[in-house]
Amino acid sequence: MLGSTGNYCKYYNKDLYLKYGNKQLVDNGALQCDEYPFASTEQGAAIDKINYSVRAVFTSHNREHGKALQAFYGEYRLITYDPDKTPTKVGDPFWVKIVD
Repeated sequence: MLGSTGNYCKYYNKDLYLKYGNKQLVDNGALQCDEYPFASTEQGAAIDKINYSVRAVFTSHNREHGKALQAFYGEYRLITYDPDKTPTKVGDPFWVKIVD
């Protein structure tokens, strides 16, 4: 068993790690493991024992993508919902509670 996603990245992206290693590059930073579907989604890599893909990417690219994804969530008002943790009133004027 390979363990953490970082180990999967090193296993499946040997060519990138051989070429760049884990060194800090001037413009792009070191390699980081990224996943798809995104960890922030219900089917994402944050949930254990499901199928997802991993890829070694440069730190700068990963951060920029994270910022773009966060902006998308904000623009389209995607609100995290967890029945055990989400309060009835979220404070968003577009939040609608649906009842039977």
